[in-house]
Amino acid sequence: MALVIRPVELTDAAALLAYIQDLAAEPDIDILLEPGEIQFTVEQEAEFLAGYLQADNSLFLVALRDGTIVGSLSLDGGRFRALRHVVTLGISVSREHRNQGIGRALLAAAIAWCRESGIVQRVELQVMVGNVRAIHLYQRFGFEFEGRRRDAVRRLGQSRDTHLMALLLPGPA
Repeated sequence: MALVIRPVELTDAAALLAYIQDLAAEPDIDILLEPGEIQFTVEQEAEFLAGYLQADNSLFLVALRDGTIVGSLSLDGGRFRALRHVVTLGISVSREHRNQGIGRALLAAAIAWCRESGIVQRVELQVMVGNVRAIHLYQRFGFEFEGRRRDAVRRLGQSRDTHLMALLLPGPA
């Protein structure tokens, strides 16, 4: 079962929607969606993904095992000139594939892309305060804490704080 990490394709829209809906249905997952919240059609999801494919400062990766999406990572680049160097990171791995190095592989590929982009100099993210494994992964890649957002997320009736973390990359020489 070799792991394949590649940029998303428009033909991934239906599978990606199913993957995200499965994630959101997990009661104890640390994501910003609630079950049933994503109601995109396949066409709307493809249009959403097209935005990543068209932007030179954004990236959407999928991780596949046997042709099935088991993880995803997005880097959403700033739209205005003053923010083009900043991307917001989102990452997830399906329940049955966690703790197998998929998140690490996705993050390594994304940071390599950022370094090669010639644009990205700041990668930022939000992580739930209690998500120790994710925080440890981010710290291994050099992310640092920048702040805490109190009552930042309300999921399934529960209020949660998030940490703001960022990785600064050197600019062009």
